[in-house]
Amino acid sequence: MSGHSILTLHRGVEMQIRPHGQEASYTYPLTLDEKLKQGDAYRRAKDNLLTRLRTINETFPASQTSHTGEVDCESCIFKKRQIKDAFAEYYLSNAPGHWDAGNTRYREEIENLNTYNRLELVHFDEVHEAHLRGHLQLDFCTPRDTDNTDILSSKTRIAHMFQDGAPLNDIIDVYARDQLKLCPTPDARDFQFHMQNLKTPEERAQLYAKYYCTIEPQDSTAVKTMKGKYARQFSELIPHDIVLASMRKEANKLHEAEISKLRAKANEMQMAKSASMKEKRRRAELADQRMLAKNEERSRYAMCELHSCTNELDLHEDTMECVLCDWLASKDPTRSRAYYCSLAHADEDFVSSCVLVHVLAIINVVQNDHDKLLHKCCMGTHCHFTLYVGSAGEADGGVCSDCMNHGITSYFCSNQCFELNLVSL
Repeated sequence: MSGHSILTLHRGVEMQIRPHGQEASYTYPLTLDEKLKQGDAYRRAKDNLLTRLRTINETFPASQTSHTGEVDCESCIFKKRQIKDAFAEYYLSNAPGHWDAGNTRYREEIENLNTYNRLELVHFDEVHEAHLRGHLQLDFCTPRDTDNTDILSSKTRIAHMFQDGAPLNDIIDVYARDQLKLCPTPDARDFQFHMQNLKTPEERAQLYAKYYCTIEPQDSTAVKTMKGKYARQFSELIPHDIVLASMRKEANKLHEAEISKLRAKANEMQMAKSASMKEKRRRAELADQRMLAKNEERSRYAMCELHSCTNELDLHEDTMECVLCDWLASKDPTRSRAYYCSLAHADEDFVSSCVLVHVLAIINVVQNDHDKLLHKCCMGTHCHFTLYVGSAGEADGGVCSDCMNHGITSYFCSNQCFELNLVSL
């Protein structure tokens, strides 16, 4: 990675990262395991440095007789050389997971400084802090595709602190506080808080098991088994990232299996529902068929239209039928047909067409005049033949075609009555 600034535009948030000659083999931002390994290695290196410095001070006490206090005092020169070597070892730690692993430029600069006897420790500190700041800036500020707006705002603010030269301890404090604030749940916040205070792998393993593997009442047997397995792996100090990756993979498989079961169950329910609907339709069809059969059976028989006759007629046999009623029924389903058991009863039902009988039929007094009762003109008392001599049966009756277009069947006893009542209006 080059030493010049990198300008990144991520989800509309502009972030400027200026690493100081970083050539490390890490992918930024670091994973949790990488952060922990680097932090542990850094603490161990510092503890070793302090131990070695104490040893040097004990080996070269200020009251030692060989110490002359002059500029070229061999004791002082040797002590400074020992101290510089201790710091060089601290800055060039080869501990696994150290933050500068793979950063050849940094290590070359420190090694070159170590060859000069007159250089002060401040020169080592300058190189060390410059590269460490670049490393932490990439870790703290490099955006991920999954970062939301709050996370990106935090990274932008911290990037500005690096660029403004804020003290490294202040930046780390802000980063730690932001990590707590950005936790999506109280459990995640507790996990993050405790992680910042734990120092040993054993303590962290217990926290991992508690956070990821606690059994919940709603967990299925498969989920409980999975959590138990990975809790044991954490207790065996298998790295967090490895265990979590395996756990996520297995959880996804379990989720897919549960989804498959739910889909299979839904399909079974759908098939059962379809079978039930088919059975209901079959039963409804049978009921309709039985009802139709009953209706057909009932419609097979009819009583003689003559009021005084009680004969029942089988319509499947030859019967006498009023042609006009049949024609009107074909035009208006609400009308009924008229059947007779004999020609004598038909003649009897069609009484004389005198004016008086016709008038009585209109006011529903005559009971045995089929023509006047069932072929009544729709005009009622306004019928032309009510006032004049004549009979509807003797005229050319019919239905109004305009009324038929509007779904209404209007029977007129004659064309003359139709013209006098409607066409003339």
